[in-house]
Amino acid sequence: MLKLAYVNLWHLLGNLDEHMHLVAPVLVRLFKVELVDIRRRAIITLTKLIPKVQVGTHVSALVHHLKLVLDGNNDDLRKEAAEALCSLAHALGEEFTIFIPSIRKLLVKHHLRYKKWDETENRLLRRELFISDNLSVQKYTQCPPDVISDPLDDFEGVPSEEADETQRQPRSHQVNDVRLRSAGEASQRSTREDWAEWMRHFSIALLKESPSPALRTCARLAQLQPSVGRELFAAGFASCWAQMTESSQEQLVRSLKTAFSSQNIPPEILATLLNLAEFMEHDEKPLPIDTRLLGALAEKCRAYAKALHYKEMEFEAVCSKKMGANPVTVVESLIHINNQLHQHEAAIGILTYSQQHLEVQLKESWYEKLHRWDEALRAYTMKSSQASGPLQHSQNLDATLGRMRCLASLARWEDLSTLCREQWTGAEPPARLEMAPMVVDKSSCPFIDNF
Repeated sequence: MLKLAYVNLWHLLGNLDEHMHLVAPVLVRLFKVELVDIRRRAIITLTKLIPKVQVGTHVSALVHHLKLVLDGNNDDLRKEAAEALCSLAHALGEEFTIFIPSIRKLLVKHHLRYKKWDETENRLLRRELFISDNLSVQKYTQCPPDVISDPLDDFEGVPSEEADETQRQPRSHQVNDVRLRSAGEASQRSTREDWAEWMRHFSIALLKESPSPALRTCARLAQLQPSVGRELFAAGFASCWAQMTESSQEQLVRSLKTAFSSQNIPPEILATLLNLAEFMEHDEKPLPIDTRLLGALAEKCRAYAKALHYKEMEFEAVCSKKMGANPVTVVESLIHINNQLHQHEAAIGILTYSQQHLEVQLKESWYEKLHRWDEALRAYTMKSSQASGPLQHSQNLDATLGRMRCLASLARWEDLSTLCREQWTGAEPPARLEMAPMVVDKSSCPFIDNF
């Protein structure tokens, strides 16, 4: 019964990664049962699982229980435990170095020598990369689960001729829409941890289902190193997208929109999704996601080059009347983004074009954003002289504060002091609170001392 369970566990390998927190403790408990054969099978199964799943969060517990086996009195089990530790070392690389002294202490205590462990230890201490010329590493990595009949075959064995023949035969790969829809489902994701797991699981699924053999080969590496999955996310998505049905494409787009609208999605994952949207623009059919949303999210991530790209698309749509957006809002965004990119001349060009072709009424604050203080001062002075009607008081106050900001930036302290004297008496406390910092320590204004 247990042997059947081990075999089934191996065939479920592709879906085990996110359930290792359930599988690992059970295997570890089997290390302690009385029957030696069961203990041996559990250790061998773990050894063969390690290169194919993410075990980083369980490494301390696994090393601890494998050391208990090393400290036991069964030589066969000790050998299997050493094999498992070698497999862990290959999977973790330099991170495993911290465990070497305690393992070495046990080996010395029991006068044990394992050539494979010695080679692994020496490579770790020399910080050498592991190269898959080792027989055991080849066995761990070269055979996909679908061509392995039984993980409990002789540990020193090699893949069968039938398996090799299966690998040599070219096979057309059909994208599994159902699996991708399931992996991309985002409706139940809410926390940062949920989104991190979603990205990891979805990126691996895209690589596994990709029609490209090169990308499918990277799926196992992405399981061990999630950053690889994020780097190849756009390529994997694009390769699968063309072969998916229209309904599956629509569901994936809904999942992406859910991710874009989440308040808790980590910035690095949001950046990966924005890279995907940009990548898909080079496809025959870009993702059907509103460019205004993409632009706002890019600006939120401070990816200003991307934000500028989407805002320019929005600006072109406004100019051609294809979009009913407010041109003033779009112009303000373009000025802000160009300023962030230190493209001040481009921002001025947007301002001039909008005034000449879009009949946009210029805002005085736009000149301030461009640090064109002389033009801003003239605009605020004109606004002050033209103020009338029920909004005259608020318009005058806004224009006055704007003039004061411009004079302060131009270092015209005498003019600033004169303007402040003229406006101070009739100004209300909130207005005085805004005026005071601009003149204190820059001019002689004794009337402020009483404020």
